[in-house]
Amino acid sequence: MPRDDGEKQAAPHTLNGDSTPTAGVLRPPGRRRLSLGRVALIFTGCLTAVAAAAVFAAWILGGRAAGPPQDVQALIPPPEPAPETTAAFEFVEARPGEGEAASDAPVKGEVAAVLPGARHSADISEIPVDSLTHLKSMGWAVPYMERTDLSAEYAETGVVEGVRTIRLHLSNGEHWINVSETRSEEEGRDLAPMKEKVAAVVDFDAVEQRELPLSTGQTGRLFLGEDSWTSGVEQPEVQYVISSDFPEERAAEITSWVLTTDRSRLQVMPYDPGAGDRLERGFDELVSWFGD
Repeated sequence: MPRDDGEKQAAPHTLNGDSTPTAGVLRPPGRRRLSLGRVALIFTGCLTAVAAAAVFAAWILGGRAAGPPQDVQALIPPPEPAPETTAAFEFVEARPGEGEAASDAPVKGEVAAVLPGARHSADISEIPVDSLTHLKSMGWAVPYMERTDLSAEYAETGVVEGVRTIRLHLSNGEHWINVSETRSEEEGRDLAPMKEKVAAVVDFDAVEQRELPLSTGQTGRLFLGEDSWTSGVEQPEVQYVISSDFPEERAAEITSWVLTTDRSRLQVMPYDPGAGDRLERGFDELVSWFGD
């Protein structure tokens, strides 16, 4: 029968008196929107994972790669094989000190016989300039000898009876400075007297000798020649012989600079490569993979 207009229709099913439709009434499911914050979180997580993987790989590779050398001898490249000659006679150029008075001539490869502190019996070897930084961890001051007006051109070293000398040659194209640093490589080994060191490069009968007051409060010894000068100064456990063709007026300044550099070196010692050095070697190895 048709319902009366006044008959009330049954109310829809409700839950706890709520008018929200219950089961039996279907609604299309709503789409979930990915918030910007969640996207940033996922992206950051991915970057963190990649960075952690890179650090882990660098740590492993750094442990396999060779660390910095622990002694000066390891910095010296192996000798090149001598070229084959078929000539019946070979001309050999005389070295300083052979048949003539020795001089501290700043000629690469021609100063072996007069390297201060190494004496004439030492075998002189060249240290590549780009390897000098490794000497910092070994306690040498030579790699700190940096000046804006000069650049390092070459370095040589010789050792006799546990006492080693390293000489650095710096130049600006017009003037040069040679800094020779002598240290004992064996505990309890005494250094030769300073006069004996200087005698390797100075003819005492042909120079004028003076005391050299320094800005560090010490006093060195100055030897004036015709075209160059030489100074000698020492600290506990180290001796320096400095030669140069700069004007005589700069002898005190340059010698003081060497001593100041030696003291500054002590402020950054000791140098311990540690974990940072291992990671650096590892990252260098990774970069080389992508560069090949």
